[in-house]
Amino acid sequence: MQFSLIEVKALTDQSLQAMANLTIAGNTHLDVIKVDYEISGDTIQFIGSFPVNFTQFKMDLPKAMFGTIKTGDKLQISFETIFKLIR
Repeated sequence: MQFSLIEVKALTDQSLQAMANLTIAGNTHLDVIKVDYEISGDTIQFIGSFPVNFTQFKMDLPKAMFGTIKTGDKLQISFETIFKLIR
């Protein structure tokens, strides 16, 4: 999976809305996601979660037990990352 920030659309004291390209299994989809953030000293922490569908990335739905157990199309992607200012 690859996440590429395109543009910050809105910014508040605790969150931002970003337009980004998300690439999964070689297929890219442009979407707007909401990300919470917190600045503490020389670090900034980003936390977010957003739904995607397997089919929007042209992926087969996961299955097990020779196809007798199947999942739905929806997947929730969650992330947390911390950046630190290096001086």
